[in-house]
Amino acid sequence: MAECVKRGWDSCLDYRKAYSQILSHLYSTGNPYDVILLVQLRNGSRVGEAVEATKAFCSEGKNTVRVRVEKHKGNDTRLMVLPEELRNREGRDLLAKACIKLAKLKDAKDSVKVYCKATYGFNTHSYVMLL
Repeated sequence: MAECVKRGWDSCLDYRKAYSQILSHLYSTGNPYDVILLVQLRNGSRVGEAVEATKAFCSEGKNTVRVRVEKHKGNDTRLMVLPEELRNREGRDLLAKACIKLAKLKDAKDSVKVYCKATYGFNTHSYVMLL
């Protein structure tokens, strides 16, 4: 296993452990924020990109979408992949609930960040893939 180097305010996380924890919580609670966190973690993206991708997954019904890369000056896009666990009937229902929740939020990005820190004790920039 690769060694994790703590940089700045980030915390080192094990990708598989974080993914498993979020997925388990999603299945037990159905919390729509967990859908967004899975999308973010699966794609190594920023939370805002995961929010936009989640909306696009719902509206387009596809398993891959392109979203604008945040903090880039141009029109760069990032290919986002819907996690496999959200592709079956149960997963699509959870995805649809997440999109309903997103439509009601004034600032979805901040809401997801606060939820992640309160629920899991890490922030949405902390993801590190350790294979």
